[in-house]
Amino acid sequence: MSTNRGLENTAKGLVWPSLKELVSLLQAGKISPSVLMQQCLEEIAKQKDFNAITELNPKALERAKALEKLPKKGKLYGVPFVAKDNFLT
Repeated sequence: MSTNRGLENTAKGLVWPSLKELVSLLQAGKISPSVLMQQCLEEIAKQKDFNAITELNPKALERAKALEKLPKKGKLYGVPFVAKDNFLT
C-alpha cells in the first residue's frame, strides 16, 4: 500500500484495507484522518446511485483536519464510521 493512502487501486477496483490495517496506518502516521476522510467522501460520491448513504456530516472533512492537530487517542483514532439512518425515521 502506498504512503498516505487508504484505498488501494487494483485490477479489480478499489480495495479497502482491514480495520486493523487502517488503525495501524493511522497510528504510524502513514495516512492522515483527513486523507482517509476525503477518500471516503469520494467513494460515497461514486456510489451515489445506490442511495446507501443519504446523509453526510457537512463538517466531516473539517473535523478530520481538526483531529490531526490533537494527540492520537484511542484505538479508533481517525477511523471514519457510518451510522444507520434509522435516526431519521
